[in-house]
Amino acid sequence: MGGPTEFLKLICESHARRGIQVKILTLDAPGEAWLRNAPVLAAGGGPGHGVYGYHRRFKERLFREMNCFDLMVVHGLWQYHGVSALTVARSAFIVNLPAGPVVFITSSAHRLPSL
Repeated sequence: MGGPTEFLKLICESHARRGIQVKILTLDAPGEAWLRNAPVLAAGGGPGHGVYGYHRRFKERLFREMNCFDLMVVHGLWQYHGVSALTVARSAFIVNLPAGPVVFITSSAHRLPSL
């Protein structure tokens, strides 16, 4: 593996070692094998359709997940999940990274520092 997938794996593992709760939400179908083998809790919120990965229920799923976490990091600026994240994250940080279709959300018992 390489690129965005490897970055996601490494940063999730690093957070988990520090006791920070991490969850990955993707536009993949819920039954994808990699979701079961991910280094942290992972869920498929798709499958996304078309070039931009549209799924009609992804935004409501993202909204439900966001209520449980302090921070959301969005990978991929040009797909449907980026637009969804922008609309649901009214008070949380969003950091947009330029590659990869994966969203992950982190939380901890103690508040994360402002960046």
